[in-house]
Amino acid sequence: MGGGSDQINNNELLYRRIPVRPEYFDRDLSPHPSPLAFEPRKHDQTGISVIRAACKSPSEAARNDREKQFYIAVLRAGDLRAHGLDVVPREQDRGDGHAEIPLLNYADHKTDCVQQAKVLLALKLCREVIGPFP
Repeated sequence: MGGGSDQINNNELLYRRIPVRPEYFDRDLSPHPSPLAFEPRKHDQTGISVIRAACKSPSEAARNDREKQFYIAVLRAGDLRAHGLDVVPREQDRGDGHAEIPLLNYADHKTDCVQQAKVLLALKLCREVIGPFP
């Protein structure tokens, strides 16, 4: 699959891994993930991670070295940008289709802006949740 470190166009789909735990996503309760699925963690210093669909399939994006299962939230770059959320490639760092949403970084994770963005991503901008993938 292509993608590389090219700029991310507005039609490009992005994948966000969501742990298989009911507090993050429970299909029986809602078709939407919890805003917790977009919470910046300590390692998210420059933004939360997403994977470019141009570079990996959903099952490839879900793979990890901890042998944990993940769902995949599907987002569209243009939808994020239309709501003031940028997404930038970080290929030079990892070379694996990695990109980030810079606004959602750990230093700002308690701000109203980040809290509102998490709700927006979960309840409005997430197009679907697929999986889980082993």
